[in-house]
Amino acid sequence: YQPGSRGKNWDTHDEVFSPFAEIYSCHGCSETDDGPLLMKRHVHMGPRTGETVFERAIEKGYRIGMIAAGDNHSVPAVFEHGSMCALAADCTKEAIWEAFVNRRVYGVSQSRIEVDFSVDGAEMGSEITTGGEAELSFRIKGTAAVDRVEILRDNILEKMVVHSGTWERKEQSGVIRFKFRLEFGWGPDIRVYPDAICRVWNGLLKVDGKLLGVEKCWNNFGQELTSQTEDSCEFSLTTYQSTATGKWMGPSNVTTEGFIFEVEADADSSIHLTVEGKEYAFLVRDMLKSSSVTALWDEVEKLTEDTWGEITHYRDDPWWHNAYKFKVGRAYPEDSYLLEHHETINVEEDCCYRLRVWQKNNDAAWTSPVFLRTGQGLAEKKED
Repeated sequence: YQPGSRGKNWDTHDEVFSPFAEIYSCHGCSETDDGPLLMKRHVHMGPRTGETVFERAIEKGYRIGMIAAGDNHSVPAVFEHGSMCALAADCTKEAIWEAFVNRRVYGVSQSRIEVDFSVDGAEMGSEITTGGEAELSFRIKGTAAVDRVEILRDNILEKMVVHSGTWERKEQSGVIRFKFRLEFGWGPDIRVYPDAICRVWNGLLKVDGKLLGVEKCWNNFGQELTSQTEDSCEFSLTTYQSTATGKWMGPSNVTTEGFIFEVEADADSSIHLTVEGKEYAFLVRDMLKSSSVTALWDEVEKLTEDTWGEITHYRDDPWWHNAYKFKVGRAYPEDSYLLEHHETINVEEDCCYRLRVWQKNNDAAWTSPVFLRTGQGLAEKKED
């Protein structure tokens, strides 16, 4: 944001007080002024400006990490507005604080992309001295297909590791691992149906195999994973037709709740979903090709008739646009969301390396830099 009007003043930054900075939140992305994730949710704040973005900190030589966090004033940890990861030895306050002060942190824009990034074995946030060559390594476990990983030296793209195109033609057969997202929400236009502010969904997911993991993609209160077994889970979700804050300067409407599931099952098996007592089956083979949306037609037809009587229309708009829906996202095989990379880099001057990770669904992750010192800078300081 504008200097002097909530924008960051990097001239007064203190690394000890603030070892890392938030570069993504409900406001959008402030890493750079020309990136694709804009700052358009809080229109009263005005547009972002390049004078205060995170890149200025790198240019000034600060040893600073980066995170994402929702900046949420009513609901903590909103899925769609960014989350912070700390690489800590355990979940004690002491271990997490130790990770904070040593900048072993990174941020994600939405889903919890797992990132391990190091240079010569030193994790993100580290400051190391190198003799001219170093080994850069990373391992990514995405929540959907990884598109590319951008390796940045200081603020400039050094190399792009493209993952798209490496897995799509591989045949998926037998028992495979895959991930998919399940979303619930949408629903009636509250200008027409003012009482349809929220809706409770009760459901059961069962797989013909193993349910390996469940990530909660939650944006409001009222969500619960009621039980989880080796092959199933029950849940209760509450979806809303408007933002939780209700403020004029609040973020755009949040309308969906759901999960990202990791499953191990036969490629020719089925996913069984029960929603409000009605059973649906989805072939894994079909899910690997495309997503699908299901509308609760019986409910919206009854809602329309109870409100307006029997009506006709040459299109299905009065029903489709006001129907509650759920979406079964495309299933991505393990080959698509796992990526490892190792390379030798030449380090001729002091610099920092960091990663920007993009998935095909536009979810992003940003790592704190590893700061490399050649020893030359220290010698020059002594001479001065």
